[in-house]
Amino acid sequence: MFCSRMSAWLVGVSLLLRGVLTMQDGCAQGELSSQCEDAESVLLQRPRNYDVAQDEEREMLDIIRSSFAGVDGGGSYLEENRHVDESWRKCGMVDWSVGRELAKASAAAMKNRKDLGLDDFCTEGTENEWDDTCHALRGVVLAMKRLAHRFPQGPKFHNAFVVDYGKYNSWRDGSVGEVNWTARPPAAAVLDASGILGYATCSIIRTVMTQSPRQYGAGVCSYMAPLAVIMEKAPAKALEMAVRLLWTGKLTPQLPAPCDYVYDRQPGLVPFKDNGSWTPVAAADVYSNETLGCTGNAVDCSKAGGAPPQPVGLAYMWEAASISIAEVAHGASCQGRRINALTYPGLSSDQLDRNTKDQTGTAGSMLYFCNELIDPRGKSCRIHFNFQACGGMPIPLCQEFIGAFVPVQYMDKFTEFWNPISEEDVYKMLNVTPGHMSGDDLEKALQSLEPGHLAGWEEVWQDMPSGSRQTAEQILASMGRSVGGWPMLAGLASFVIPPLSNVDSAATMPSATPENLQAACRARVALLYIDSTPLLGLTMAPKFGIPYAGEKPFYGLTRGLDAETKEQFKDLLGGLPFLSHMLNPRGTCNHAVYLSRCDEANDQYYMWSWGSLYNVTKAMLLGTPAEGHAAANTGMICAAITADRLTWADSDLEVL
Repeated sequence: MFCSRMSAWLVGVSLLLRGVLTMQDGCAQGELSSQCEDAESVLLQRPRNYDVAQDEEREMLDIIRSSFAGVDGGGSYLEENRHVDESWRKCGMVDWSVGRELAKASAAAMKNRKDLGLDDFCTEGTENEWDDTCHALRGVVLAMKRLAHRFPQGPKFHNAFVVDYGKYNSWRDGSVGEVNWTARPPAAAVLDASGILGYATCSIIRTVMTQSPRQYGAGVCSYMAPLAVIMEKAPAKALEMAVRLLWTGKLTPQLPAPCDYVYDRQPGLVPFKDNGSWTPVAAADVYSNETLGCTGNAVDCSKAGGAPPQPVGLAYMWEAASISIAEVAHGASCQGRRINALTYPGLSSDQLDRNTKDQTGTAGSMLYFCNELIDPRGKSCRIHFNFQACGGMPIPLCQEFIGAFVPVQYMDKFTEFWNPISEEDVYKMLNVTPGHMSGDDLEKALQSLEPGHLAGWEEVWQDMPSGSRQTAEQILASMGRSVGGWPMLAGLASFVIPPLSNVDSAATMPSATPENLQAACRARVALLYIDSTPLLGLTMAPKFGIPYAGEKPFYGLTRGLDAETKEQFKDLLGGLPFLSHMLNPRGTCNHAVYLSRCDEANDQYYMWSWGSLYNVTKAMLLGTPAEGHAAANTGMICAAITADRLTWADSDLEVL
């Protein structure tokens, strides 16, 4: 792993930081460099047909590319520097209120050996002096300075860095108005978006260099996992992508922009409780009688205690943009209900449930972003799962179903259409009985579906933007194209076929095979869709004196034991949080992780989740056959998504 040094190089970074975004140094003071003069000449030479949005984005991209011109590879990072980092707390220890102080505080933060080790990083004269990460760290600061001068209106995603969680808030005096704590959620007017750029620089560098993007209490793991891949395998490019996302509001130049309302949200002002007290303190009186819900799964919520309810800064930009972009790219509209709203104290259970549904990823969303963010050039990503878990559904249709991405807006309409139809009526519609759900029988039934079965279908779409129904039908037809007959109807029916519409399905039931795990370990990049409870149970066992270290599957602990021994285990584990799940026959998949590496010889498999690495065993991952389903096991994995390489949409760089 990368272990480099930093001394003389850091002096250069510190000098750059002195001018970063204070608008009092360099270009803003009239001491124009050639770079600033070039920017001024571009401004004067704009043609009359200048398209502000497109041309400004193009200029931003040019500035970012030139600032990172020395970054020719993925870069490296300090392995010992990997830890769960709360950048909102660490960067909140710096007083950003005065412009002149910003440079000193940033330099001090970068020199902090204990937290970042950057005083032992990139030292001039060492073998790592020219590592791409060293170039990228300088590129972050240079790009911020040049962009701030050229675009005084500030970056697109500035609200993601309006944060009031630390000792100091994140903005320069006068750049953000008074926070309205009585608003739901709290909000503040941004008067000068460049006022958060010092904090943003600190937050981005800390998050990448500590390898700790976190989802906190939000159910956005499937969107965080690709970010973890890029941070670990190409931290230099992660820094560049973070700057690009901050300023342009887009994950890549090729992907569509998220809905505009995403940019307006200020997650860093949402209060939360830490050790029984509200943070920020200013919100205490307003929220004294409120409770803060959680939109992640039970383990997410347990891991997020005493922390914000959703990410802030870089991690928030990434997940919020990802969720919205996936919807837009698949035909959903930015009109109507605004998805993935902020979670804040006082939300009703219905609103929390809606946020949970908006955030929940699937193997399909993981596959989509694997192809768009991990290998956008080669599109080599594919899904591996146990076909026996399809429950009689034709394998090609099952594959399409597992790998499909369907926008939340469309799923709402699918549910609205199907909810009144009972399971008994589904069987009647398909002209089969529960005992005849084999592949051949079910395929014939799906082929026999006719448009007459769609009574009421058009009515449920009447309140949607024009063209929504047609786009949804195209997605469904793509899913059902292998069946014949009316593919759209086959795709729609796949959402309510009993074998796939409950927990006994490939979508949610741990059922992976040794071949699936081997494919993940052999791949250059692998994401896993898993049950998260064993990860937490493994770390909690020693705290309760339970001698469990993964030598056996987490689930089905009492299977095959006599009645007396089973009762002893129930007495031992029954009251323990999460560990009591060991008594269950099997689990349910609810979490996405990045498989960082496999050491098969020593039975060690390292997964990234919640900003940390977890070491599990093959027994935990694959388990043993479970009762109740031919494909089920007592392991953790439902599916693996693999890529052959890591590429970039806007360059020929290939890291793997």
